[in-house]
Amino acid sequence: MRRHYGGDVDLQRYGSEGSRSSIQISTESGAQLRHEGKDPPINIRVTIPANFASANAPNVQPLPAISGSAVSVTLSPPIRLDSARKWQIVPYLISIPYTTPNLGPSAANVPGFPLGNSRFTLQFGSGSAAADLVLPAGLYGIDDIAQALNNYAQTAGWIADAVAGPAFSVTGIAATQQVIITVSPANFLANVLSTGNIVSTFPTGGVIMTFTNPSAVSGLNDSIGQMIGFPTTGGGATLTFGSGGGTAAVSFTSPVKADLARLSAYIVYTDIATASYIDGASSNAIFTVPVGDKIPNTIVAIQPSFEQPVPVGQFTISSFRIWLTDQMGNYIPAFSDDAIIAFSIEEPH
Repeated sequence: MRRHYGGDVDLQRYGSEGSRSSIQISTESGAQLRHEGKDPPINIRVTIPANFASANAPNVQPLPAISGSAVSVTLSPPIRLDSARKWQIVPYLISIPYTTPNLGPSAANVPGFPLGNSRFTLQFGSGSAAADLVLPAGLYGIDDIAQALNNYAQTAGWIADAVAGPAFSVTGIAATQQVIITVSPANFLANVLSTGNIVSTFPTGGVIMTFTNPSAVSGLNDSIGQMIGFPTTGGGATLTFGSGGGTAAVSFTSPVKADLARLSAYIVYTDIATASYIDGASSNAIFTVPVGDKIPNTIVAIQPSFEQPVPVGQFTISSFRIWLTDQMGNYIPAFSDDAIIAFSIEEPH
């Protein structure tokens, strides 16, 4: 997996490569702090495993009732803070795989789409049976969607080569964020096998693409339409490419903007924290990881350049929970790689 790091991070120090330890607690040297009448900070680093079954993480357990990325952390021995003093949480390293799917079937738990959102319904000619193409879960761009459609066309025998002679193209309009879907009938006619046999000619009734919910095939409400700017009800939810013959390419432009970049930030929470706010509501959030300028399908690691403390809400800590949502409050599903959340519990300066 490619890795992209936002900020200077000493990976060996923080153990994000190669280490399978699930939780580390340390106390910094406190000579100067004791001189000031303060206790030294307590540093806590938690690894959220991508695969709990293979992780050596007895102190970190999954919380599937919340989400695939939520964990419960048991501390042994517990942390006991002086209740006569003020304490705060200060994050110092957040490392998150930016691989949360924007498309997938219902089992993928795509944030905001519990029923799924990755299905095309396709017909090869108006007289043929419709078939559902459900894209596997992933973090897709429009080029990835085009490749999936062309792979399907090749498997179905419509074309011979999904790369050299694609049936579909999917392009974006940067200014409006709309999507253009194009079918090229000429490529159907030009794709000839080495035996000399034509794979298929373009059907007289054209290729029909439907975004309607529910699917006429499966009955599921898992259309990709909303994600690429097409309606899931009414006449605009059905596109017919090339009806009546001819070899000219046929295109349809989505009536509204696509919504593939739904996730703009990860928000990290722990129930140790108190008195933080999100959009005016009380919260346990301790840090926000923006991903607007990050590369999808990489690991984003941020070491804050300045402290962003959040008050601690308890003084004896034997266990705590960590969970994540997107900027809209949708829980984040299980990660594809280990995530690391590291923070200190300390007195205000």
